Amino acid sequence: MPRLANAQDALQMMTTGQSLTPQRAKAMGLIHQVVEPDQLIEAARQMIRDGLKPVAPWDEKGFKAPGGGVWTPAAAQLFPAAPAILRRETSGNYPAALAILKCVYEGLQLPFDTALKIEQRYFTQILQTTEAFSMIRSLFISMQELGKGARRPPGVEKTELKKVASSAPASWAPRSPMSRPPPAFPSCLSIVIRRRRQGQGSL
Repeated sequence: MPRLANAQDALQMMTTGQSLTPQRAKAMGLIHQVVEPDQLIEAARQMIRDGLKPVAPWDEKGFKAPGGGVWTPAAAQLFPAAPAILRRETSGNYPAALAILKCVYEGLQLPFDTALKIEQRYFTQILQTTEAFSMIRSLFISMQELGKGARRPPGVEKTELKKVASSAPASWAPRSPMSRPPPAFPSCLSIVIRRRRQGQGSL
């Protein structure tokens, strides 16, 4: 992606998982055209007839990365600050985001095939981390199971939550962590849950 869009936009999308509209992706040069699904084949044929280059931009002679790579004034402002911003946003809990930053910085200085090898090595390292294992288990496998009702007790119907609200007493005003007593959850935390069971009205 940093070879199609400038490094700052590419890093923003890759480290945050930000999605784009088709129109925005086309404006950035990430895709060629936006067409309806039933027009896809004909649009592709027309692009070929119009002389679509069969070579990726980075394989063309004289290719330069959008924004000028890492040795530009803009990059001199971006890359020194990027690790600090990443640390502020993730608190160091997402090693994959830091690996993405390294891949972009190192890869833009190398030919495409060599950059891919660097990316493969970082990916292999990240895949073996505890964070990756936990996120795959919790955010992918377990979420799919929960969505299918894997932990719902037998005989309990599906419940749709409409609103969850909580209120804390004044005694919970911010104080020094050393002087704050442990909360007594049964008496100090009031939770109001409005939910509607299917066929049973509101509770």
